[in-house]
Amino acid sequence: MLRVVVKGVLAHKLRFVLTALSIGLGVAFLSATLIYSATITRTFSDLVGDTTRGVDGFVRSTETASTAWGEQRVRIDESLVDDVRAVPGVAAVSPQVEGYAQVVAKDGRALGGFGPPTFGEGWAADDRLSAYGLVEGRAPGPGEVVLDRATMRNGPFALGDPVTVLTQQGPATFTLVGAVRYGSADSPAGATLAFFDLPTAQQLVGEPGKVDGIAVGATEGVSQDELVERLRAALPADARVEAVTGDQIAREARDGLISGMAFFSSFLLVFALIALFVATFIIHNTFSILVAQRTRELALLRALGATRRQVTGSVLGEALVLGVAASVAGVAGGVVLAFGLKALLDLLGLNLPAAGLAVPAATIAVAALVGVGVTVVAALVPARRASSVAPMAALQAAGAEPRRGLRARTAFGVVATALGVVAIAAPLLAGGSSGPVALGLMAVFVGVVALGPVLGRPLARVLRAPLARLGGEPGRLASDNAARNPRRTSATAAALMLGVTLVGTVTVLTASTKATIDGVIDQALRADLVIAPSGGFSGYGAVGFSPEVAGRVASLPEVATASPIRVGGVKVGDESLRIAAVDPTTLPQVLDLGHVDGDLAALGDDGLAVSAAAASAHGWQLGQQVPVGFSSEQTTPMRIVAVYERDQALTPEIISLAAADRGFRDRLDSQVLVRLRDGVTPEAGRRAVEQVTTGQPNLQLQDQTAFKAATTAGLDQLLAMVYALLLLSIVIAVVGIANTLALSIHERVHELGLLRALGMTRRQVRSTVRFESVIIALLGAVLGIVLGVGFGVAITLALDSQGISQLVVPVASLVVIAVLAALAGVVAALSPARHAARVDVLRAITTE
Repeated sequence: MLRVVVKGVLAHKLRFVLTALSIGLGVAFLSATLIYSATITRTFSDLVGDTTRGVDGFVRSTETASTAWGEQRVRIDESLVDDVRAVPGVAAVSPQVEGYAQVVAKDGRALGGFGPPTFGEGWAADDRLSAYGLVEGRAPGPGEVVLDRATMRNGPFALGDPVTVLTQQGPATFTLVGAVRYGSADSPAGATLAFFDLPTAQQLVGEPGKVDGIAVGATEGVSQDELVERLRAALPADARVEAVTGDQIAREARDGLISGMAFFSSFLLVFALIALFVATFIIHNTFSILVAQRTRELALLRALGATRRQVTGSVLGEALVLGVAASVAGVAGGVVLAFGLKALLDLLGLNLPAAGLAVPAATIAVAALVGVGVTVVAALVPARRASSVAPMAALQAAGAEPRRGLRARTAFGVVATALGVVAIAAPLLAGGSSGPVALGLMAVFVGVVALGPVLGRPLARVLRAPLARLGGEPGRLASDNAARNPRRTSATAAALMLGVTLVGTVTVLTASTKATIDGVIDQALRADLVIAPSGGFSGYGAVGFSPEVAGRVASLPEVATASPIRVGGVKVGDESLRIAAVDPTTLPQVLDLGHVDGDLAALGDDGLAVSAAAASAHGWQLGQQVPVGFSSEQTTPMRIVAVYERDQALTPEIISLAAADRGFRDRLDSQVLVRLRDGVTPEAGRRAVEQVTTGQPNLQLQDQTAFKAATTAGLDQLLAMVYALLLLSIVIAVVGIANTLALSIHERVHELGLLRALGMTRRQVRSTVRFESVIIALLGAVLGIVLGVGFGVAITLALDSQGISQLVVPVASLVVIAVLAALAGVVAALSPARHAARVDVLRAITTE
């Protein structure tokens, strides 16, 4: 039987190459994702180990501040530096200061932006404790700055050049005196770095008299654990500080860097698994057709004494050979694709400081096992069907799939679809959990896949008339061919249906989200202009700009109101919340929060305003005291002074700027809403405000139209990325259509020969195959679009409680998807159509 397996594979090389391509593409995507993730882990582990080698201990606060983008340590008093220096066994001490600072290039661009962080740091007092190595120039003094080598190159700057840096205190100019590298990298993961002397860093990016932590180096012979014990004994008991080992700091730094990239790796992994799932349809369909076409061969093996187990083993053996070959090729392709991913992120500024990719044996094994496993599992049902072939079938002219009734399949599909619809509709109507909605979507998809043959035959019949008008007899014949074997047609279309379903779902959800955002802005925004950051992400999660911008804009004679908005993080109970800080006296002039109970102007420094939805969810009442935590160890009771209607206009909770100055870790505004004085034209108002924003390239000035476009731009980028990643699934589905057509042509050689003998031209044969491919593609596209729209609507309705209140079905985009699917069918049929047209008439009509 082993020889039978090998000869079977060698006898049908083209079929297996086409089938292997499907699984190979999915394995390549999977292995590229795993290789890239392994590279990130190895790179950051090595890099952090190198750059923290001199740090034996670290003193930091025990408190964490809840920011809008995560937890960060509270700063500690600078006076502790002297206490640490006096501890026996301490050889070196270096206070750490870090915060937002953004370098302005020579051409006026703000370097960095959303994505790679923009750091400002204090220069290390001792080189042994610095993660950065000076490669040019010297350490900074007052009025001077040192940049990382990548930022210096991108500026482009030379030593002695003036460099403008944007901080929470506004723009300032310094003289460039040095350049550093982070280990072996010109910058850590694309971050921009600006180093100042300690007092300057405290003033501009930190807090005067405070430091973020204290790095400590031990004298020779003193272990890290021993050093930490001595530090703990010397630290004031009431200072809310702790001492930890350098190894712990390195471990936390490494885990933080890796977790920062984990979402991207997981995002890619999801689409790799989708591609493999699509490939399983192709594998299953291919083996179903092959088993049907080899009925006589398999029956002959049974007649010669092969057992059912041996026949099943022969089919699974072919699947195993196919899976191994495809997985080996896929892993090799994954290495190449991983280089492509790395190059893409380098272009985006997220460069990995790695000499090469990490390709661990475990990664190769996982990718290969998944590829082989998916192939063998997909072939299980066809293999089981092969074992049921009776020996007497060797005497029949069998060569097509057996015609089986669709009653059981139809019943299963109807029940699964009905249960799925109920699981979706019930919680939506009751306003309950969205968990059953997800299960319902899966059930509906399974049900529609099961109903594919039932739905495919009527669609093929419906297309018969238009295809006949369009292509004559070839179009009519293609429709009949598609309807003749609805199982095969629907199975081939199912792979494409999955990809189109996901595309349609994301399209509807994105369009609904954009419409919701646009509607909120139209209803709530009273400002004529909005000042927002065009870039700038600090290591502490504060995206913003200096508060001095709002003051300068408010002083312009053309401006009636300039109301700043600052976003931070707090904890209410165990829940972390993003919260907006506002000026309660000016906010109502630029933003309409709808009906307000209470008095927003009474916020003061201990007041809290909440949305009606948040009050209902938490059981809050007007006048109630709510404990609000600005850090892990300090909770402030705040009284609810106002309940407002529109939580989508801002955040579900609001505090005053005075409370934010006291509680937020960073002092950076997120937006400034500007309302012009009566009689000031938009053009004149923009020119006046630009006098302030032009000098700060990290700011962008927008009217309401531009503000809406900028607010939803991230959704467009996400949609484009999802489309690009789903493209691989579509490609695999197209390969599946081509494979099915090629196999069906082999099965219908006799039929094609007769048609050619009866006068059908080669061109008509090619047209017939192309039309059949278009029917398959349209079946997948139509079912996919219907499911995609239905899923998108269901998810949008389920997210109503999260603020997605508008439902939009972008018909034009869905029509484009259907047209592209039809074109994909034409492309898939090119090679099979040429092969069909070349069938030798005399040999074909004599084929047994």
